[in-house]
Amino acid sequence: MNYDLYFFDFDNTLTKNPLEINYKKIKDLLCNIIGKYDDFIPIIDKIYQYDANVKNFKKNAFEIIDNYEVEAIYKASVDENIKKIYENIPQNKKIIISRNGEKCIKQFLILHNLELPCVICSRDNIYQLKPNIEAFDYIKNKLGDISQLKILMIGDSIHDELFAKNCDIHYKNKKNCQ
Repeated sequence: MNYDLYFFDFDNTLTKNPLEINYKKIKDLLCNIIGKYDDFIPIIDKIYQYDANVKNFKKNAFEIIDNYEVEAIYKASVDENIKKIYENIPQNKKIIISRNGEKCIKQFLILHNLELPCVICSRDNIYQLKPNIEAFDYIKNKLGDISQLKILMIGDSIHDELFAKNCDIHYKNKKNCQ
C-alpha cells in the first residue's frame, strides 16, 4: 500500500474486537445526572441535547464515558495484522478517526507500544462523527489542504466505508488488509 495519508478507525480496527464498554452503567449514571430515565440512543446526540439544559452535562458525560472506555482497553487486544501496517507507516502519515475519546485511544496506543499518530480525530474534537465529513474538515484544518492527496481509510464498519466515500478517498476493510 502506498498512500500519502492513512486514516485508521480505532475500535474494532486497531483493536482486535470491539471494546467491551458497560453502556448500561454509563446510561444509568447519565440518567442520575438528569434525574429521569432516557435510553440515550444515540448516546452522543443525546449528550449534546442535554448539554443545552444541564450545566456541564457534556463535560461530565464524556468524563464518565472516558473512564469506562479506559477500563475497557485493558481487556482489549491489538489486531496484529493492522498493527503491522500501522507500525510500517511514518508517524506524519497516520491519522486515527474514532467515535471513542482521545484519552482512551492514546492510552491504548501507549499500552501496546504503538506510536501516536499525527492527528487523532475523536468525539472530543468534533460533533458530527463518521460518516459525516466533519472529521475530514478537522484533519484539513490540522494538516492543510489534503484534498489532492492519495488517502486510504482502514476500517471495519459501514460508517467507515461511507465516510471514505463521502470524502472521496480509498477504503479498505480491515479483513482485506495485508
